Amino acid sequence: MRHLACVFVMSSLLAASACTDKAKDAASQQDHQALQGEWEIVSAESNGEPPPPGLLDGARFAFSGDKLTLLNKEGTFEVDATKTPRQIDFVRGKTRQLGIYDLDADNLKLCVGPADDRPKEFKTKPRTDHSLFVLKRKK
Repeated sequence: MRHLACVFVMSSLLAASACTDKAKDAASQQDHQALQGEWEIVSAESNGEPPPPGLLDGARFAFSGDKLTLLNKEGTFEVDATKTPRQIDFVRGKTRQLGIYDLDADNLKLCVGPADDRPKEFKTKPRTDHSLFVLKRKK
């Protein structure tokens, strides 16, 4: 009888986990689709400072499938829309950046940090290696 109870508990946990994964997949897939296209940089800062003049002039984020292109450099991205705030990870070669995002129709905020330090809020501070981008969908 005890063995049967353990089997029931384990199968319930597995079923709950599968439901959570399906919900995560649906929410993340929806955001993944909504990110597709080109986004213009409205403002940016890194370590609490704006970028040097001209550095990002004309720069755009371009999401296409699982790929992200910025400043002619291509990588991949993954989103997790079930987290609060929602999470996004960028990978280019062996470099991974962890981030958070806020997507509201044609407005997108991204705050990214190094592989060992996902930002917790949408702002940067000196010596954090965090960068914040405010983007608007290109029409």
